[in-house]
Amino acid sequence: MFLLRLHKHPDGLCKCFVDSVRCLADLTIKASCSPQLLTLLVRDQVAYPPCFTPLRKRPRWKRSPGRSLCGSAQDTVFVLSLLQKRVRVGVAQMRFGIAITLLLGQALATPHSLRERQGSNCPPIHIFGARETTAPPGFGAAAGIVDDITKANQGATNEAIDYPACGGATDCLGVSYADSVKNGTDSVAKTVNDFNAKCPKTKLVMLGFSQGAQIMDNAFCGGGDSIEGVKDINVLISQQALGMVKVAIFLGDPRYVAGFPYEVGTCKTKGFAPRPSEFQCPFGDKIKSYCDAADPFCCNGTDPVAHLQYPTVYGNEIKQFVSDKLK
Repeated sequence: MFLLRLHKHPDGLCKCFVDSVRCLADLTIKASCSPQLLTLLVRDQVAYPPCFTPLRKRPRWKRSPGRSLCGSAQDTVFVLSLLQKRVRVGVAQMRFGIAITLLLGQALATPHSLRERQGSNCPPIHIFGARETTAPPGFGAAAGIVDDITKANQGATNEAIDYPACGGATDCLGVSYADSVKNGTDSVAKTVNDFNAKCPKTKLVMLGFSQGAQIMDNAFCGGGDSIEGVKDINVLISQQALGMVKVAIFLGDPRYVAGFPYEVGTCKTKGFAPRPSEFQCPFGDKIKSYCDAADPFCCNGTDPVAHLQYPTVYGNEIKQFVSDKLK
């Protein structure tokens, strides 16, 4: 038994969601409001177990005479059985129990089935890295640390986040810094979530440098990024993936604000795209964010060279922190 919610959309379609906490977008079922066959769509064919806990109670949905199923923005209908049940859409009755069984059987994976999905090609540890502005595709100035962490953990693999890493330069086709950050933030979320859906038991490490740290910060901590136009304030990493992200390292993060317990370095102020003073990452116990006073990007310094020295100055400390979190 699962709770379905129907929502009226301007285009005349209803959207029916499996009820959950912060996971409504993971499984989307679209149903035409006209008396046609119910169409089911599972977004990316990915579902996460925390989103699909069976209901303990069975509230009843009451429908007024002459009122369509999608008559309001928050009408609800409860599926009492996945077999041989009927749903009214408009004035028509449609049998779709078997179709739901086949589709949701694939999508509504239990923790046990997730364990079975972890294939032999999945590594025990996977490191995501995001490079700094103008660096060529790859890990940028953090390549050495990514390589060291990979080698220190048998079977570990790594992956660079694919995003523009631009700042408006002509050699970047004029892509603005803000557009690059927005693109990168979405890319981090999609890359991490997609990998976790494929390898749900793999431990994950997130490491970003400069603009790369900013997009990692945005996706992992949520809160949006109004300076760069990231309006979605939600944590963009799925609940399932968050459980497997064991550590996040931010180097020279423009979102840096001194004073949080997870921040390291000599900077006593903030970067050029700082978090609001009242914001604190909800997963701070997994983070180390490094910033020194001389850095002009994460702090108010004047030495650009200082911005590139975190792997050298803090490399051993970073690797030890990652090692401790992966145990």
